[in-house]
Amino acid sequence: MFLLEGILPAKTDSEPESHSGLLSRAQKSRYKPILHNPVVSGIFRDDSGAVRNVTALYETSVRPCVTVSLSGRSKYFGFDIDIRGTEGRICIGNGYLTIYKNAESTLYTGFKSLTPDASVKTPDKTLYFSNMVQNAVDFLDGKSELKSTLQNGIDALRVLEEIKSFC
Repeated sequence: MFLLEGILPAKTDSEPESHSGLLSRAQKSRYKPILHNPVVSGIFRDDSGAVRNVTALYETSVRPCVTVSLSGRSKYFGFDIDIRGTEGRICIGNGYLTIYKNAESTLYTGFKSLTPDASVKTPDKTLYFSNMVQNAVDFLDGKSELKSTLQNGIDALRVLEEIKSFC
């Protein structure tokens, strides 16, 4: 998960010597979250007080800028994650993924611009939900490991809870 640091799991204080059971199998992979203290803006509440729009910006000196935008204010549902790095940009949202790379600018001499990376092949449909359910069934049947662990889900919820605390 791009929101987490390290290739190897970070040791936790209360990690037992051995693991058994479904929960411990799902929690095998633990990573240290790297996104903290978002700058939250664009908060819009409806007449009932429910938040309908919010944007959270995360910046660190060693990681790319990550923006998470949630919107239920429009006549469509919007969820976007925008990751800006030193060499490119990744935009992920409802049904789309666009990856940009650093290239010579076609507009300005001596400058670089971001252009869509044609070498990255993305599927027309991700089948995300059906693949997620199939992976869960295969995990429960002992046929495969989870592609996204329980800890990944908990860490993602922590990011959303931190954003929510500013609303």
